[in-house]
Amino acid sequence: MVLPITFLGARTTLDAPRARQDWRFHWLQTLVLINPLVYVNEGMRAAFTQAPHMHLYVVYPVMIAFGALFLALGLRNFRRRVLS
Repeated sequence: MVLPITFLGARTTLDAPRARQDWRFHWLQTLVLINPLVYVNEGMRAAFTQAPHMHLYVVYPVMIAFGALFLALGLRNFRRRVLS
């Protein structure tokens, strides 16, 4: 499941400027933004290239939010399975 999401995240949302995209599945373009790998990719693109990328004031808070969410889920499952 991760591999197709990765391909969608890289191609459908960020490679071309959003205003010029004439893509028929706008709902999928919006849905792909749930993928945390999109924001990691954008942060790496901003760090290593001069290519157009998402604004960093969007990338950083979303990455922090996903990190906090996955940390909370991991701790909860760890406590449930190991410490009980």
